[in-house]
Amino acid sequence: MQHEGCVLNNRFSSYILPTIRDVPVDVRVHLINHPDASNPLGARGIAEVGLTPAAAAIANALARCLGHRFDQFPITPEAILPVMEKTLS
Repeated sequence: MQHEGCVLNNRFSSYILPTIRDVPVDVRVHLINHPDASNPLGARGIAEVGLTPAAAAIANALARCLGHRFDQFPITPEAILPVMEKTLS
């Protein structure tokens, strides 16, 4: 449930995901033909697209920090701890 754009559910089990039927009939699309200066390729993200690189960014940060590249996700504390112990010893 939501009211004036605020989610009122206190848990995900009772949250109803919006569907195409919830989209307003009058949706206007505005294409932006100017590259985004903050991105080296000029790409712009929308909505959840911004979450896509999060796992890779975390994995790269851990690889730089620990000198070990993890190849399975999610990267759990149980996977990180032995690498940290080896790195620090």
